[in-house]
Amino acid sequence: MNRLAIMVLFLTRIPLPFKVDYNEEEMAKGIKYMPLVGLLIGSLLYGLSYGMGIFEFDRGVVNVSVWLLYLGITGGLHIDGLADTFDGIYSNRDRDRVLEIMKDSHIGAFGVLGIIAVMGFGIVNSHYLPETAYLVFPIVGRSVSLLVSGRNIYARPDGMGKVFVDRCGNLEMAVGTISSSVVAAYFFGLPGLIGLLFSAAITLAMAKKVSSTVGGITGDTIGCSIELSQATFLFGLYSATKIMAFLS
Repeated sequence: MNRLAIMVLFLTRIPLPFKVDYNEEEMAKGIKYMPLVGLLIGSLLYGLSYGMGIFEFDRGVVNVSVWLLYLGITGGLHIDGLADTFDGIYSNRDRDRVLEIMKDSHIGAFGVLGIIAVMGFGIVNSHYLPETAYLVFPIVGRSVSLLVSGRNIYARPDGMGKVFVDRCGNLEMAVGTISSSVVAAYFFGLPGLIGLLFSAAITLAMAKKVSSTVGGITGDTIGCSIELSQATFLFGLYSATKIMAFLS
């Protein structure tokens, strides 16, 4: 329970009513619980959607409210990683300068464009999907980030994301793959699995680009992978649903 609590506190802004015994070893062993944190986030998002639906709020209002709650729950932590990654990678500078840009707390033009593109994509696609998408996409985001962490090395000698990359192994990747596959297939069938495959492919490609540029990934890359995988999953799910309906 302590390891799960550490993950909740690290990945969200959800307060816990009990003391958590934090240390790096406990955090490392808690990495495999990231999909469960996604389930917690998704449950809160779905709960808000369901509650507003009882009062017959229009879907557009519900959708925006759900994403605002998502931002509140995560505190913009992963979006910051998304912006830093885009600023660094698309600056077309050398390795050391890219790492400096990614570490800089200021946001640049590429970061702003990245946030608009990725978040806008996710918000628009979720509007046209069943409400259960709110439950599933946070699980997918944190599960795919395990694949990104497990398949790469860390680019810096130290950093907040180092423990994730160094200690994420086959077990953690298997947990992420299985959990995301099960929930995607259970709620959406084949379109869900297609969306998940599309999401993993795009996100791993992004991580490969980062790794080829700076010799590994960073904590910002992990945050970026969460946001990017969520948006691409929603797009892949929407597209697969539409195409399969057209072909049937």
